[in-house]
Amino acid sequence: MERLYTIPLRDAWKTSIKRRSKKAITVLKAFTLKHMKADNVKVGPELNKHIWVNGKQNPPRKVKVQVLTEEVEDKKIAWVELENVKFEIPKKIDKTDEKADSKKTEDVKATEKPKKTDEKATPKKSDKTPKTTDKKESKPKKDDKTKTVSEDKPKINEAKPKKAESEDTKTNVKAKK
Repeated sequence: MERLYTIPLRDAWKTSIKRRSKKAITVLKAFTLKHMKADNVKVGPELNKHIWVNGKQNPPRKVKVQVLTEEVEDKKIAWVELENVKFEIPKKIDKTDEKADSKKTEDVKATEKPKKTDEKATPKKSDKTPKTTDKKESKPKKDDKTKTVSEDKPKINEAKPKKAESEDTKTNVKAKK
């Protein structure tokens, strides 16, 4: 069944300015659910672009749409699109065909011979030996850096030795009081 509607989106303007286009989509879906008595509503890509073209703050005040309905497994689905846009209800692909196609691709992969790789390009674990270069020797290792820094600076937990107070400083403090 196909019907044409002019849907008012004025309720979207009653919400906050940052949520208007999102609210316009929900108003559109609610209108379609009510008038088409459908269980689910799908919004077409052109209609979605038309509502969001001016951003989230400024959706159109009203929209002329065409609505197609389809029944799938005792559920009624309504497809909504702009009035002058041609669209067809997408057909579902059979799952049995997908499974058959995936099995065929797996069979083809299994029949392909694995490519030979050069043994020189990928050495065995036993052949790996650590190699040293001049660059590595010139740069200090991370462990060496931490040791040198910690040796230079005193540890935080160590208590600093207190200065011995001389008798002269004690007398100066008493004189000030």
